[in-house]
Formats: sequence, C-alpha cells, structure tokens
Amino acid sequence: MATRPRTSAPVRGAPLGPLLLLTAGVAIAHRALLRWDAFDPVYRDDAEGHLFYDPTTTPPVLVVLLVAWIVWRRREAWRRAVRSASPSRPSSLLFGAALTAAAALLLGVGYRAGAPDLALLSLAAALPGIALVLGGPALARGTIVPSLLLVWSTPPPGPLLNAATWPLQLATAEGVAAALRLAGIDHVARLDLIFVGDYVFQVIETCAGLRAQQSLVLAALVLGEALDAPPIRRVVMVLLAPPLAFVINVGRVLWIVLVTQETAHFTQGLVAVAVGVALLGAVDAILARRWPDRSREAGSDPADPRSTRRPRALAAAWLVIAAATAVLGAMEPPPPAPRRPLAFPTRFDEWRASGARPDLTFLGSVGAERTVSLRLREGDRRASLVVWLDDRRTRSRSALSGKTAILESGARRLSVDRFEDGDRGRVDVLRIRSWLDGEYHLVHHWRAGFASTGRETVRALAAFDRWPGRPHAWASVVRLSIPLGRAHPSEAEWQRADATLRELGRSIEEATRVLRVQLTRER
Repeated sequence: MATRPRTSAPVRGAPLGPLLLLTAGVAIAHRALLRWDAFDPVYRDDAEGHLFYDPTTTPPVLVVLLVAWIVWRRREAWRRAVRSASPSRPSSLLFGAALTAAAALLLGVGYRAGAPDLALLSLAAALPGIALVLGGPALARGTIVPSLLLVWSTPPPGPLLNAATWPLQLATAEGVAAALRLAGIDHVARLDLIFVGDYVFQVIETCAGLRAQQSLVLAALVLGEALDAPPIRRVVMVLLAPPLAFVINVGRVLWIVLVTQETAHFTQGLVAVAVGVALLGAVDAILARRWPDRSREAGSDPADPRSTRRPRALAAAWLVIAAATAVLGAMEPPPPAPRRPLAFPTRFDEWRASGARPDLTFLGSVGAERTVSLRLREGDRRASLVVWLDDRRTRSRSALSGKTAILESGARRLSVDRFEDGDRGRVDVLRIRSWLDGEYHLVHHWRAGFASTGRETVRALAAFDRWPGRPHAWASVVRLSIPLGRAHPSEAEWQRADATLRELGRSIEEATRVLRVQLTRER
C-alpha cells in the first residue's frame, strides 16, 4: 500500500517571537508580584520573621522566581508546542480560553480592589490556560507544579488564618507536653501555656508552626521538580510535609523550653527548614527504590506543523490585558480611613468604665481594625468588656476567631451554651463558663455582621468588600465577662451573674450597633 508523501518538513528553529511576546505580556500584567513587599511593607523591617515564622505569606518575588525556574526547565516542551502547534481538541481550547479569561478577571479585580495577592491566583490560572491552548493536556500537565506553588503561596485570608492558627497553637502545646511526659519531666500544660519549674512558655502564633508547614510544602513541590520524580513520589512528599513540619516545630519549641529559654529566630528557622528538606530528601530516596526517577523525554516534531496563529493570538491577548492594567492603576491596597476617637459610652446605668489593655500577644492576628477594652464597676461588682470592630476591607486580619471568646492565655472553658443564633449566623451568641487562675467567670460572647468562616474566607479572598460600588459595613465581636470569685459558685450565683450580663449586654449591644453605623457612615 502506497503511503502519501510528506508535503512539508518539520520546522527547524522554533519561532520564539510569539512566545517571547506572550511572556512579556504575562510578566507586565503581573508586575506587582516582582516587588518583595508587594503584600506587606513589614518585609522591609522584619524579613526573617516573615520568612520563617509569621503565618502570612511567602515573598511573592521568591515564588515568581521558582515558577520561572520550573517553566525554564520545561522550555523545550514549550518550544515544541509553539513550533508544532499540533491540533488540540476543541474542549482543550475552550477550557484554556476560559482559564485565561478567569486570570484576566482576577487581575481586574485585584487592580480595582487593591488586592495584589489576587495576581498569584491569576498567574496560577494563566499558566495552564496558556498551556492548554498551545499544546493541549500533555503540555498543561507540566504547569501543575508551578500553579500549586502559586496557589499555596497566596496569603491566607484573615478568617481562614485564624481558623487554622489557634488549633495549631493548642496542638503544638500538647505535643510539647506529650514529649515532656515521655521524658518524665514535671510540667503543667494549660491551653497555650507550658510551665516547667519557674519557666513559663507561651505558644504564640509564630510558634504554632503554620509557617513551617507552608515552607515545607513549598520545599516538597520544588524538590519533586528538581529530582524529576514521578507523580506518586511528589504526592507522598507533599502529604508528608505538614506532619513532618509539625514534629520539627514541636522539637524546636521543646528545645527552647528545656535548653535555651530564648528565641534565636534566624538560626532556628534555617535549621528547621534544613532539617525538613533533609528528611524529605531521605524519604524520597527510600521511595526512589520503588519508583525510580524518570528521564525527561525529548519528543519529536509532528510531521505536519501548523502556523503559529495560536501563540500569536495569545500574545496579542496578554499584551492587551497588560495595557489594560496600566489604565487601572497600581495594584495597592486602599489607604486606611483616618482614625477618629471612638464615641463609645463610659457609663452604663450605674456601671462606670475605665480603660484596659487586652493581651495582644495572645490575640495575635485577631487584632481588629478598631477595639474597645474597658473595666466596668458598680459598687463591689466588676466586669470586663472587649469590643472588636472589624473593617471587612482588611483582608489579612479578622476578629472572627475562637480566641475572642477566651478570656486570655491559660483560661479554661467549663461549658459553652449557644442560646441564640439568628439571621443565618450573622448574629451568634454564646454563654461560656470559664476558669482562670482559680477564679470563675461567666462570659457572654456575641458577634454581628459576620457570616460563617467559609463564607467570610471566600468574601475576603475575592476582595468582595473592596469592589467599586459595594456598600461598606463593619462587623463586630463583643466579649463581656463577670468574675465570680475563687470559691466554687453555686448555681444561684451563676444565675445572678447571667442576669447581670443580660442587663449590661442589652446596653452594650445597642452602643456597639450605633458605633458600627457611625463608622460605616464615616467610610
């Protein structure tokens, strides 16, 4: 059977012009990521704290460099895609175009809302979108790792950060306590506090190990790429990274408690990362016996090369997107509103208020935009009041946290009752019996203006409250507590304290509502 002769030979020397223009368009559109302090200017003052401990974000320029390195390693695959432009399924082209459109939309929202971290998600969508259009699913699979790097490096919104950090603080303290028990060392563990002899160690947010987990997952992704490991080994390393980071961090805190009783952040951070990477490498070496490294196939050119219309179209599209970003202006968070004194009452009937200061070390990232902290007295009765007023335009911080219901570090909850839940979770009221330093407390804790943690996370991630034309609103969390003394109170005493809290609570809730309305109008 005669074969049809070739009508054209494979193109030699890939036409890199369209690919270079495409790269330039994507880079210009995402130029906000090329600044070291794109998300938080505190990098300039506390670089080592953010790199090793603070559970905020990885420096964006570092992530961009890692992504660029991975794409460069796969440059031959991209060149072959541009050179051959082999036919793709319509579904791949449509899905790639949809991802590119999503990337452009995220960029637009980021520029308009002043949310530069959305550029990370935009780039994470742009890479597989471009790959699907140029070379189909085979090429898009090569963008999985850089896209995961970008998504994982996106700063966690405040509600999600709080939901993850506080339980991790408690787990770290319990891990250290378990190690002390195994070693036979006398200690007392109470919430996030560890007592060993006369030394008291508080597992604050930077000791919780969330940053260590973020860093080690990134290291696992990069290590798998550097070793060119098969997918099964990469997945195992990524899954092992969080528990491994937790164990390393517990060991670090244990070392501080038993040996140094001080923090040397830079040295400890370097050692923790180095130990983690070394352990991941050892695990991968064991896995390599079962799943050896794969060599990158060079591939060959298809017999019938097509034109470069697709890369040219993509390059033109991204150059247009890059030009549009220049019209939208700088991708920077909006400046904070001027802070005026809060017109909060200092007297509620016979109760008089004086200023107090909450434990900011304990609260950590819970710190809201505006706060009220008062001590209340009426005769021989006393109470404490803390009001967190949350500007929902501040995406990295949130008062939506379990910590706001706890008196302070070392407090223990005896019981928690939810006695009101209205308006689809936007008003959530708890009655809590607590114990702290031998004294019993009855606490009323309520929040207004918040949705669930999941919905607040999505709202913050999408910069919803920064969208042009969106009405601004403040949310609030209130904690009102009455101490009952050191003797174990009777049920009648609990009921009298509960009645007092309800009486005070009505006035405080109304004052907080009025203050929220005033602040919204000032915006």
